[in-house]
Amino acid sequence: GTSISYFDVGGQFAKDLEAEGSEASIDFIKDQYAPKSGTFVVFENNHDRRCLVHLGSRILQAEAFNDEFSSLGGVYYGEMTGTKFRRLEDRVNPSNAELKTPRPQRLKKVPLTFADDVLALFPYPGLRYDQFHDLVDNKKIKAVVHGMHHSGTATVRKEEESPYCLAQFIERCAKSGIPVYSCPSREKLMVEKYITSHDLLDAGIRPIENISMPAALTKIMLAYGNFEHQNEIDYFLKEEINFEFVDFRRAGYGKHRRNR
Repeated sequence: GTSISYFDVGGQFAKDLEAEGSEASIDFIKDQYAPKSGTFVVFENNHDRRCLVHLGSRILQAEAFNDEFSSLGGVYYGEMTGTKFRRLEDRVNPSNAELKTPRPQRLKKVPLTFADDVLALFPYPGLRYDQFHDLVDNKKIKAVVHGMHHSGTATVRKEEESPYCLAQFIERCAKSGIPVYSCPSREKLMVEKYITSHDLLDAGIRPIENISMPAALTKIMLAYGNFEHQNEIDYFLKEEINFEFVDFRRAGYGKHRRNR
């Protein structure tokens, strides 16, 4: 958390910075209804020229083909209309009062260290886990962050010693004391609907719920770079630092349409 507003302003080209974000950021700061603390990204879309405001902890990587950003769940924080800021009234967006509330400051070490021995994997057909056995068996990594399919699942094969089975890889990591985290992951209630998810949970996977993959990976790299004890790491990963967690189901989002 931060007691001041921090803005990240970007453009496709250096000459576009003024047009695409810097003026809008200044207007955002000056607007009496805009929050005065937090981390924000201001960017003007190409296709409709809308200048959206994203929470820094929820923004996703820009699309390669339209050069536009989005936020977790498709819910951005607000929009600049002319020189005025308009907050998107959505139950998952924090209020100004919530943004002003002091956030946990567990990371007091300066400078912060990002662990470079965290392995990030993404599921795809044919992913062989045996190519990472050396890293695991010789403890060259501290943790694994594994992306999930939309359903919160990954490949689980029952045959003996399958190089494609994530559950077996998790068990191998456990023997070396290396935790395997899954993200993105829905609430445990949703995850447990799938048999393959049961197999992964039984193997010892650690779901990080209701957070984007970029935010989860960042937190894990910070956790393993700045804390020594596993209980400190576990506490930090569960603790909300800057509104990075978004519980869409608890906020009333249905299966087929959002309720705003």
